[in-house]
Amino acid sequence: MTAPTLEAKYADKIAKLLSQAENPAASEAEAQLFMQKAASLMIQYAIDEQMVDAARGLTRDELVQEDFFYTGIYRTGHQRVGAQAAKHFGLKVVWGRDTGKSPIQLPIHLAGFKSDVARARLLDTSLQLQLVNAHTQWWRAHKDEFSWMDKGLAFRTRRDFTFGFATGVGEKLAAARREAKAEAKKHEAERAALTPEAASASVELVLSSRQKRVEDYYDTVWGGRTRNVRHNYGTGAGNGRSAGYSAGRNANTNPGGGLTGGRKQLG
Repeated sequence: MTAPTLEAKYADKIAKLLSQAENPAASEAEAQLFMQKAASLMIQYAIDEQMVDAARGLTRDELVQEDFFYTGIYRTGHQRVGAQAAKHFGLKVVWGRDTGKSPIQLPIHLAGFKSDVARARLLDTSLQLQLVNAHTQWWRAHKDEFSWMDKGLAFRTRRDFTFGFATGVGEKLAAARREAKAEAKKHEAERAALTPEAASASVELVLSSRQKRVEDYYDTVWGGRTRNVRHNYGTGAGNGRSAGYSAGRNANTNPGGGLTGGRKQLG
């Protein structure tokens, strides 16, 4: 019997976690656990793949630029969620401005490895849908409490929810990255018969080298043309931001095992 490939090993696990996280019978705590584990596995797969390639002396990923676009009146919140998905995979993010054409689109400009862009796009697509669903459900459940608000305040309160969601998702993804790195170091120790210390150093070296390539590419592409963008937005009332934060912490960050729409394909 042929041994399962690295891709198949992770794809099956991630697909199962996706099914569990999407199960309506799962509690918020269970969904949160499935989400964090799935996000961790996505990063763990990427690290393991990089370690195997490094051992074989392979360089099969290319550096690219891509843009993600967001529309709608709450696009600033959706843009923040997209940036969290991109940063989860080590991409460099440049905040864009609204386009002048209709429909108005708000972009983020990305630089990094092609496979990481694909993973980020898949994760972002899933998170955007989850944000819309959570936002809609929250507003329906609480809109009577906010009936006294004028349209402007109601808009800012609902936008606060999207900002909170982005913050919550970002924290959950950070925890997933820490978990993934620790597991990848264990795998490297087993794969290469190294001590834990040597495996840790090896993983850190490969990751820092890969990130350095992204940084150098980013500097070449953007140079001094970027600037800091200040996000100063008026706040709403009520618990919009805290409710969004809670929803973001409970988001399912595993969009499936695939990077091209199929749950069983990782790269």
